[in-house]
Amino acid sequence: MSQSFKPRKRVYFDWDDLIDYIADGSVVPVCGQELLRFSVGGKELTLMQFLATEALKGGSLELDDADLDENASFMDIVYAHLHANGELGDIYRFVGKALENMNQEPPLALLQLASIRSFDLFVSTTFDNYLAKALNQVRFGGRDGTLQLAFPNKRSREPDLPAPRGQIGRPVVYQIFGQRSKSQNYAVTEADLLEYVSSLSDDSCRPDRLFRELQDNHLLFLGTGHRGWLARFLLRITRNMPLGVKRQRHELIVERGVCSDNEEIIFLDRFCTDSRVNVNSDAVEFIGELHARIKETRPDLLIDATAPSIVAESADSEIPEGAVFLSYASEDREAVFRLHERLTAAGIPVWMDRKGGVSSGDYEARIKRGIKRCSVFLPVFSKTICDPSTFDNRYFRAEWDFVVHEILPKTAPNIDKVQPIRITVDPILDDVLPDRFRPFHQIPAVDGKLEDDDVRVIVEMYRAWVRRNRGGQA
Repeated sequence: MSQSFKPRKRVYFDWDDLIDYIADGSVVPVCGQELLRFSVGGKELTLMQFLATEALKGGSLELDDADLDENASFMDIVYAHLHANGELGDIYRFVGKALENMNQEPPLALLQLASIRSFDLFVSTTFDNYLAKALNQVRFGGRDGTLQLAFPNKRSREPDLPAPRGQIGRPVVYQIFGQRSKSQNYAVTEADLLEYVSSLSDDSCRPDRLFRELQDNHLLFLGTGHRGWLARFLLRITRNMPLGVKRQRHELIVERGVCSDNEEIIFLDRFCTDSRVNVNSDAVEFIGELHARIKETRPDLLIDATAPSIVAESADSEIPEGAVFLSYASEDREAVFRLHERLTAAGIPVWMDRKGGVSSGDYEARIKRGIKRCSVFLPVFSKTICDPSTFDNRYFRAEWDFVVHEILPKTAPNIDKVQPIRITVDPILDDVLPDRFRPFHQIPAVDGKLEDDDVRVIVEMYRAWVRRNRGGQA
């Protein structure tokens, strides 16, 4: 096995330490653009090189008079377009179209990271979704089981982790510089990155749960490609404390072009004595060696991608206090999955039984405790519940009866605890609903697709519960 891992002499960080930290679940990978390498036309290209190649083909950007050759970077092309009085919006539209047409599987390095079992929170500095694709492929057989969150940089309280890391129950990818979308809320230019760093440094809008997790864990920076001031800002915002303050955790920085005598190393030696740098290292090769060493010494830490995956909440897990509780008929699971994803993406904790109720005393006791502790109870109305065969001996009906007879009578009239969601076009008639559910407005979400205004209604109900029970601390 190669000996590519060569830390600075005065701050030693070896493979055994790193693997022990990973086994403890105390490492958060921070993944960057150098991990995105694809085989295109017989050449290995990074994502940014691919975008540059596509842009140079012409047609989308104002480049007719630009002095660009085939080695021009994508940033060179962006600035040439803007210099020619091209619109910034053209850049975002070009990126979106290029990514949609890019028919590539996730790179091996991302698949290897996804297979490391204790990596359940990833920070991404890129705007694509290849890391989430890799996690879905390795851990969920290609199904959409990864929670993707992105910082949209709107100078308001932004989407945060829905719960403490240990309670989420599935892998999370948080894209701190935004995610490619039609709203164009993601960083392409250096000016964009500056705005994101500025917003992330603002106490009034940064995602606090995420930052607490980053502060409390070791950070493994992998090929972010950032240099100079941006690298230092990224280090500062992720460690969530002044660089001169020594903490009990480390940053391991794996970057190309970081040499033992350049300014990054000198800066870290002076102000970040607890950081470890893998000098002039290729992040993809580093991940390959890390994966090989784990396979050799701790194979239990790797996920067998051929084994059946266990998605999110399990039937024997305790339901987190304050979670939004989705109660539904198993026939409607696919639509309810979409509800779960939509609400979780809004930054609130959501619980659903993904396997179907098991009518054991222990399971029933956990469900009842979960309903008592939940912030909002969301019964899902559908055609399924109108079938007379569902009136008896269905577990969702038992959940509804428990709410009607045990929860609502003890809930103050001014507190909103129940909010039905209807996944059919037409309203559900009263004769199939419990009496206490009939007065409630049915939020329409045909096939599980919630509108933004309706998401905000549920989010506000959750926040009201937080204000009552946690003094406003979500």
